[in-house]
This record gives sequence, structure tokens and C-alpha cells, in this order.
Amino acid sequence: MSNLTCEQARLIPIVEYLNNLGFKAQNTRGHNHWYISPFRDEKHASFKVNSLRNIWYDFGEGCGGNIIDLGTRLHQCSVADLLQMLAGSTYTPVMIPVDRAAIEKQEEESKVKIISTSDLADHRLLAYLKSRGINLAIAKQYCKQADFTIYQKKYLAVAFANRSGGYELRSSGIKVSSSPKDFTLIDNGSKNLKSTEGYTDFLSLLTMHPKDHTDFNYLILNSVNMLSRTFEIMGEHKNIFTYYDQNKAGRKATDLVMNTFKNAVDASVFYPKHEDVNDYWVAQLSRGKPTSF
Repeated sequence: MSNLTCEQARLIPIVEYLNNLGFKAQNTRGHNHWYISPFRDEKHASFKVNSLRNIWYDFGEGCGGNIIDLGTRLHQCSVADLLQMLAGSTYTPVMIPVDRAAIEKQEEESKVKIISTSDLADHRLLAYLKSRGINLAIAKQYCKQADFTIYQKKYLAVAFANRSGGYELRSSGIKVSSSPKDFTLIDNGSKNLKSTEGYTDFLSLLTMHPKDHTDFNYLILNSVNMLSRTFEIMGEHKNIFTYYDQNKAGRKATDLVMNTFKNAVDASVFYPKHEDVNDYWVAQLSRGKPTSF
């Protein structure tokens, strides 16, 4: 291909594109192909590609789009640069259907639909949190359990609410989010702020330091993509402590906060050999002599 246009690029099959980049689907159901997200480290596939519509959606982050949205993010490049990269490859164009009624029905069925929430009590969910080293009394204070559906299949998971009414949904077998995606602020009226990427890291901090519950405000991003939304809140605090992941996205988020706020401290120095706070805490518990930082 030469002088590739955006319209032509959108016809490149995302499944084929990901395959050429080394990303393989973990399972396939009809036109839906499920992948380990290419944007982060995870154990359960939460990244879906619909090959019929040739679009993708990341349930872990609550965002999606077409191949241009995907490629520019994966390669951290401009649209023009991506088109130039794609122009040198050979792909079989897909035929995108125009049956809007069928498409809308499929989209509706694919959404995470919360059926109900209730106090956290299910023994399977409590066992999951216990396996992550979380104090169950603390978990019950900040989390619910939610019944929800994806493609009309029912699930049950620990539910952590964000400020806009969406939920981060976790269990031993699933990791997704319901819309709207947003961050969570636990406002205890403090001028000192601790910020984590995920809520298991937040719960781990409280488990390690139970007396700190009201000494700090807590800002849980629920995705590093939410970081820019939180700057106004961060700017209202005297001291900021970041506990982000040690992967590429987490380090980039940490660096951005450090460069933006002079009163920010990178607290990930306390767990340099571990992926995140919870990973550190689970490792400490496995030694039989847990040491907090």
C-alpha cells in the first residue's frame, strides 16, 4: 500500500494486525476475540476485538476504538506516522457491516451491566481478597459485591465504586470495569494524599497501616489513563505520595506526577523488586513475617 488513507486503514483487520505484532487471542467466541491487554500486565483477558465490526474495547480501562486509535497508542505515534507504518504491510481488508440494528444489539449485549450490588459477603470473593492479603473488615468498608452480566452471562465480583457511579469489578476469574470509567477519591479532610493505580493497592496500604485510615486522603486512579483528570485534586494537597506500578505505564505516570508537583514523593522506592503494592504485600505474607513500609 502507498499513500494510505484513514478510511483504508480502518479496513485493516485488527485481529490480523495484532497477530503480526505478536499478540494472540486467548479465546474466541463468535466474532469476539479476547486478548491479554497489550496496554498492561494482567492474568485474565479483558481486551476484546470484534472482528465483524473491526473495533476493540478494553474492559479493564473502559475505552476502545478502531485500528487507528489502537495503533497510535501502541506505537505512541501520530496518525500520519501510523499510516506510514501500515502502508508498508499487506493486509486483507475487512467488509464492515451496515446493519445498524444488529450492531446496536450486539453492542448492548457486550456491555458490563450491573444487576445489583450488596454488602460484601460471598465466601468466594472473601477468599479471593484474603488470597491477596487484604484485611476483610477493611475490604467490607470500602467495597461491595456486584452481580452483573456481559453478553447476557452472569458474573459476581468485588465491586469498588468510582466517583461517577462506575465500578471496578474483580474476582479470581475476571477483571473488568463498568461505565462510566473514572477515578475514586477517599476524602478524609487531610492535606496529605496517597495515590495508587488500583484499589487492591489502596486496600493493601490500609491493611499494612490500619491507623492511617483518616490521616490521609486516598486517590485511586483505576487506570493510569485517568491521571490527568486528578491533577486539580492533587494540587490541593500539601504532600503527595504515589504508589504506582513498576511497569512502563506506571513509571511514566510516576514521572509525570514528579515533574508536575514539587511536593510529590515517589513511594514505589519501597517495593523496587515488586510489580505493585499488593504484590509486595503478598510476598511479605508468604514469608510468614510481613513487613510494611
